[in-house]
Amino acid sequence: MDAKPLIFLVLLSSAAFAGNFETAVQTYLEPGMQVDAIALNTAKGSAYLIIIEGQETLLIGNWTPSAIGNEDEIRQHLVQNIVVQSNSSVAKQDTKAAISGLAEIRSGPEFICIRYTGMEHLPCYDKDTCNTAAQSAPQAQVMVQADGFWQAEVEWVARRTSLNITLAEIQNLLDSGRNDKAVAESIAGNLSAAISDMQAINSNPLMTDFYFCPTVDWPYAKWSELKMRWGTIAASLQRIDAQKDRAHKIASRTAAWLGYMETREGDFAKMKENLGLRKEAIGKKLAAYNKIIEDDLKLSAKFGNFSAQSAFAIQAGNAGQYRGALTSYDTLGAQANSIEKSLDGSLGFFNSSRKALENAKKAELKIKEAGYDGTARGIERQIDDLNDTLSDTPKASALPALSEKAGKIETDALSALAAASLGIERSGGEANASAVENPAQAAKNASSAKKNTTRGQPPPSSAPAAPLLPCVLPTALVGMIGLAAGTKRRLQK
Repeated sequence: MDAKPLIFLVLLSSAAFAGNFETAVQTYLEPGMQVDAIALNTAKGSAYLIIIEGQETLLIGNWTPSAIGNEDEIRQHLVQNIVVQSNSSVAKQDTKAAISGLAEIRSGPEFICIRYTGMEHLPCYDKDTCNTAAQSAPQAQVMVQADGFWQAEVEWVARRTSLNITLAEIQNLLDSGRNDKAVAESIAGNLSAAISDMQAINSNPLMTDFYFCPTVDWPYAKWSELKMRWGTIAASLQRIDAQKDRAHKIASRTAAWLGYMETREGDFAKMKENLGLRKEAIGKKLAAYNKIIEDDLKLSAKFGNFSAQSAFAIQAGNAGQYRGALTSYDTLGAQANSIEKSLDGSLGFFNSSRKALENAKKAELKIKEAGYDGTARGIERQIDDLNDTLSDTPKASALPALSEKAGKIETDALSALAAASLGIERSGGEANASAVENPAQAAKNASSAKKNTTRGQPPPSSAPAAPLLPCVLPTALVGMIGLAAGTKRRLQK
């Protein structure tokens, strides 16, 4: 992967900032950093919600140079913006105007109907009261006995009263000062009820059957449009419920960003120091690695890429672009860890192979001193062959297998030495090549020697035993040697 500058960039809204406000916003940003901004309309004036790294982070108003950190205040501005966007204030004015206009539209036809039915001076709410009122009006006297007339009067009064109550409720909601989904839904619902009352009034038999009262030229289209507008406003204001959580997140991100601004210089200084130390430590290990190992794992190339990206990050931080530099630190650290782990692994396999061969060589020399030249030569050939391979700059990928092979040579050499030691103790000094060649048979022969001793038959002997040099042996083998030595002491007794 090619090394690239680690500078965070996002798209900038074309008309997001202007004049002094842009200067105020820039105090919270870094050189080369670009952001999105959402314009808000609040009771105090215009404000901008600054989006950093894809998240709403700072709310700054044109009335203050500082980011707003109080959660309640942030929520208030967010809600006000939603209310403004909903155009509810315009809808309120239009609805009030519609109510006032309706009074003028209905007054003429309703007054005629009230006067003709006698309701101008008398109530009408059932058969008796309505007939009494009708008897008082010359126009209605002949209608008293008409089928359904008084019922139509009762229905007309009920619908007119219902419309008056509905209009009063709408007016109260408009004057309440509340701007929320519930109010908008209630206004929309009452507008719908008012339209139903208007339609019912004009469908009353007093107008359609008896042609007694004039119809009203209700503004259905205007009121239907208002009902739809308030339904849309209710849907828009529904977002208000989510502003509490939104404000909480913005306040938290504001605090985090301000905290980051306070520590970023110190954090970058530590990052630069740590990267320098990592680069130096890995460079030393890589130099040692390249001297003795063929780099088929491409660790040198990986280290070069790490160094280049580190340089870009440090260059960005030195230019004040701390965010991009610090954001890259985890990635750079992971790269360094991976390279160092591979180096440590390869060097560990190489060094453990050399150490195993050293231990095997010590054992081989002791076997040779004990007189087992054939066995010693076989072990020596294996040691020399693998040492030649290790000296010939082996591939890093081959080192695990070579280390395993070296370990086996060491184990075999120590086993052979243990067998040689058992053979010498049993025979009292006679070289016994078979014991070295076959450690299991050596143990069997040692048991036979114990039986011969018990019967009073001394084991055969010839040349004096060669002294054994100190050697590090596995615990189990040391125990076997101790057993053989104990057998000898019992013979001497």
